[in-house]
Amino acid sequence: VTFKNYPGEKPVFDGQWGDTGTHGDFLVFSNNSNVVVDGITVQRYADQYGNGAIDLHNGQGPVNNITIQNVTMIDNGSHTAQDHHIYIAAGATNVTIRNSLFIRAAGSAIQSYHTPASSGIKIYNNVMIGGTLKCSASKSNACSASAVQHWGLIISDARTTEIYNNTIYGMQTGIDFNYGTVGTGPYTVRNNIIANSTVSGMRV
Repeated sequence: VTFKNYPGEKPVFDGQWGDTGTHGDFLVFSNNSNVVVDGITVQRYADQYGNGAIDLHNGQGPVNNITIQNVTMIDNGSHTAQDHHIYIAAGATNVTIRNSLFIRAAGSAIQSYHTPASSGIKIYNNVMIGGTLKCSASKSNACSASAVQHWGLIISDARTTEIYNNTIYGMQTGIDFNYGTVGTGPYTVRNNIIANSTVSGMRV
């Protein structure tokens, strides 16, 4: 299954932070395999139930072989540090995220967390830019003090993860490996640029 922009068009999915009654995530994977998300923009999803605007979670069954590419994700989250653009959890396998742009999230651009550990994650050729969510226009979900993005990547409770050729700018912590509950790895990190971090470039 492929979710993809029609040639020559740039579809934008706008959650408007729940002002129109859409309080949940944009796309939730559960008991899905062999899916591609390609060439869309996802913005202003409140993620009322936590996790991420795109949520890969094995709550109902295996999530395997998912590719997310050429997407733009902007200003997603309910303004707490637990909400992310993309959330990978509970044993998801063979997830590739590439060639995408992530701008301002309440938590991180991408988080891998929760037991059992996920595996086979590849994150490459992405740009991640932090900052304060642009949510002042929201009628019911205004900006709060926690609306500043904390992380580029949180990689914890994850096995066999490759992170390369990414640019991560303006976060509190660029890449955080010290967040989860399970001793995992191995991690391969190469050819990344991490700049203007206010706390640390990497935490291990």
